Amino acid sequence: MDYAIKYSKIRISNNTYILIPLGLVEGLKINDKFNSDLKYNTTDTLESFSSSEIVVDSIKSEEELVSHYNLDDIEFLKTFYEEEEKDYILVFKVINGELLKRKIKVSALTTSKEKTIFESIDGITSVTLNEGALNSLLSLEDIKLLKDQLERYKRQIETLKKEQEKRGLTKVEVEDGKITSITVDQKKYNPQKKTLSEQQSSEQIKEQTGDISVVGLERYLKERIFGHSEELKKIATILTLNHTADIRDGTESIIIPGPTGTGKTATFKCASEYLNVPFAIVNTVNLVPEGYRGTSIEDVLYSLLVTSNNHQDIAERSIIIFDEFDKMGESSLDIKEALKNIFLKFAEGSKFLMEKEFVQYEFDTTMSSKIYLGAFMDLFHPPKRIGFANEDQTETKPFETSDLYKKGYFKKELSDRITTHVIPYYELDNDTKLRIILESKLSVFLRKKERLRRQFGIETEGDLSYAKGIIDLLSSEDKSLRDVNNIIYQSLINAEYEILSKPGHYKKLTLTKDLASDPNKFDLN
Repeated sequence: MDYAIKYSKIRISNNTYILIPLGLVEGLKINDKFNSDLKYNTTDTLESFSSSEIVVDSIKSEEELVSHYNLDDIEFLKTFYEEEEKDYILVFKVINGELLKRKIKVSALTTSKEKTIFESIDGITSVTLNEGALNSLLSLEDIKLLKDQLERYKRQIETLKKEQEKRGLTKVEVEDGKITSITVDQKKYNPQKKTLSEQQSSEQIKEQTGDISVVGLERYLKERIFGHSEELKKIATILTLNHTADIRDGTESIIIPGPTGTGKTATFKCASEYLNVPFAIVNTVNLVPEGYRGTSIEDVLYSLLVTSNNHQDIAERSIIIFDEFDKMGESSLDIKEALKNIFLKFAEGSKFLMEKEFVQYEFDTTMSSKIYLGAFMDLFHPPKRIGFANEDQTETKPFETSDLYKKGYFKKELSDRITTHVIPYYELDNDTKLRIILESKLSVFLRKKERLRRQFGIETEGDLSYAKGIIDLLSSEDKSLRDVNNIIYQSLINAEYEILSKPGHYKKLTLTKDLASDPNKFDLN
């Protein structure tokens, strides 16, 4: 499911338009159309934008909403997202046949920050406004707009009441349209950073290590990423050096070759959480030089600025992942050569000039941590089969860095600049895969178990048998660990329906090995 904001388009000059938010619509985005109760045009192209007076923008998938706010209650997120987006208007300019967009907060001209606190005490729910929020409310000269804002506060209070009943949420603090603090079961956390459990884990690590440290980062990674103990130690060392470096030191890059589903991307996402630095993943296959249709380096750097609330010093300390880097050679010859030059500039630490939303930015990549990921499977000796290791499979030799240019992937000039450290991730054995499902703090299965216990009072048994069934299914269908989460979601759906349809009726869910492939193979009592 996708969610979008519907806008009314107002033309204010020959090439300038203002978009006024009308409300949230649910549906599915297909190309430049958004299919909902009606079919809406998006602002993706000038043709689509120009052909309708009602358009949709600010489109986010359900997964993006959950990830952005670090909450998993989609109904709450929908309400908050709609209310948040109503605080903004969009300004579009048509310049040389291209659309340029700028997002403006309606109250942007006010000098004091707006802070609103929704809180439930002894069953009484209230909203508290600071001076900035109160002044913003009093500045509304139109009685209808004032009434609309008060109605929004009322709806948000009702939402808090429901959330308190469902999961113990008692307080929400909002500053300039962003949720900055949430209190659940008397525990406070910041949804813009990590989930509650991740913050507690990080705090526990810092208590043991004193603060962010190489030991703390290594431990944080090993609680979540299994099967690469020595590799994680090296990565923790490099990233800690990068994190504590100044401009005289620069940063060191890492290239990680290895099969799909071995935890390459997850490693650096977890590291960014612990270090509290921005994180971006670039699919190298879709990367193009600026001026071509597709994703450019400048687009990626600008997204990091947005993530960092325009704090450039924070954005320039980001961890930037170039995924599927082994496929860069699949681009057309002219794009491939242009990309090579861009990567040379990027890897050396250079300033990229870009213009977004009518503002010029200069982004220096010197202090960013640059990570290059790819399968590079034909460079292992002998070639390593994607899938599960057999007992008679020949052990692979170490990955040869020199083959990156010997076999034509990149010229030596580029290879030398991006391969400060080469840390291969090899295929995981079945015991490690079982541990990932049953022990990793990233495990979707453990998250499901915890929710069954917390929300429904249901314990599970047969966990090991069920996990072995998942591993068998992966092997039989030649899938990787990337498919595990989908298998878990699909296999538990029928049991969850039964639990939801008879609340309070069950106390135990027995999982079976066959449940991985047949969602009916469960037992509730």
